Amino acid sequence: MRNVMVAIALFFLLTAAGSAATMCANGSAVTNGFSCSVGGLTINIQSVTGVGISPELNLVSAGVNGTDVTLAFNPNIVPSTGDQQIIFVYELTGGADTVSSTVTGVNASLTERACTAAFIGSVCSGTDLGSFTVTSGTSAALNLTGDSVFIMKDITVTTGGGLTLFTQNFTGGSGGPGGGEVPEPLSLLLMGSGLVALSVIRKLRKA
Repeated sequence: MRNVMVAIALFFLLTAAGSAATMCANGSAVTNGFSCSVGGLTINIQSVTGVGISPELNLVSAGVNGTDVTLAFNPNIVPSTGDQQIIFVYELTGGADTVSSTVTGVNASLTERACTAAFIGSVCSGTDLGSFTVTSGTSAALNLTGDSVFIMKDITVTTGGGLTLFTQNFTGGSGGPGGGEVPEPLSLLLMGSGLVALSVIRKLRKA
């Protein structure tokens, strides 16, 4: 019986270690390969490229309100001459229902596209879920489908303008809060530790 308890405890401890995901943290630098999770959704950055600028993208905040997830980014674009552009592509997993964006700035626009499969260059290799363009003071949304989708964002600021902030907003989905989240690694760790402790206590009592 003791061996069974130890085996179960080790299973929970190993599962906790293997399932630990980086949580979206304020101030994170968003670069190629960056990945984080929030509200049951996970963002995996495929690429971040700049035109007329060395891309510098930071995650300012990440929040959850019920089944809604909001991420705010600072792209640090203030062109003195010529246009500047940042294009970044990411995979979103967790089953969100919609995605929308807003921008804060002057002479700035954000065009967003969604696809059921990876983008090859700028071409959607699966089903095109649509696109929208927003400017300061406007907002638009796309309906998503499936557990995994790919998002391409094209952020452009023209001469004399500036973009200080843009948001990425998600609603619902099977992976959202209350939608069947995987148990937190900390919970698994505590459960495994508890079983190990019980096994030790039983052994001491028999000694």
